Amino acid sequence: MIDAILLAGGKSKGPLLEYTGVENKALIKIKDKPMVEYVLEALKSSELVGKIVVIGPQKELKGSLEGKVDEILEQGSSVIENVLRGIRALSAKDNLLIVTSDIPLISKEMLDDFILQCEKTKADIYYPIIEKRYNQEKYPQMKRTYMKLREGIFTGGNLLLVNPLVFTANLSLYNQVFQLRKSPLRLVKILGFTFIIKLILGRLSIPEAQKRIKVILGGSWMVPIFSSFPEVGLDVDKVSDLRLVREALEERRKDD
Repeated sequence: MIDAILLAGGKSKGPLLEYTGVENKALIKIKDKPMVEYVLEALKSSELVGKIVVIGPQKELKGSLEGKVDEILEQGSSVIENVLRGIRALSAKDNLLIVTSDIPLISKEMLDDFILQCEKTKADIYYPIIEKRYNQEKYPQMKRTYMKLREGIFTGGNLLLVNPLVFTANLSLYNQVFQLRKSPLRLVKILGFTFIIKLILGRLSIPEAQKRIKVILGGSWMVPIFSSFPEVGLDVDKVSDLRLVREALEERRKDD
């Protein structure tokens, strides 16, 4: 079994905050319960998942999650710090599943598919990618950011499977890389001009991306996991996302 860290500290911003009046995304109500509970139910229903630690605004989360998870931890100042707190709480030495709380359409089937695919290959980090066609077939109204690679057009998911020993050993480096998202110029510098040009032109291959990421992450080997489930990457960032999710969950209830 794989222990899981459920990240529940994401903030609502702009129109989403105005629409919901809820500052923490995990606590936005969908029907009769907060969004984080849908993700938690998927985790708890999987026989492949063991202990579950939730990290976010501890006091607020306890109201709905106390007694339902192994531990609720107060969030730190960054995602990297939150993951580290989860690793320490779980005393983790084996691979860990990291999930965000803003993908309420996730299910046991989708989690199991990701975990079982990860078990087929050896790596330090596993990350799901979803082909654009799956999103267009099931949720044509969904707006996502896509990346054109030689193998196809993909978007990323909101799951990670990581080796905690490698993560903690490279903590400083991961923090630096995480901060690069705020500085496009530094990101170009570290990725390399040729890499960026190939990416822009859609000529970059997955093996090429893997090799460059390995250098950036201090030798950590990342493997993309091909998922056919758009729900893995359908995170609630906008009002339109929330409406889509509410409609999809209502349809599921009708089918049940």
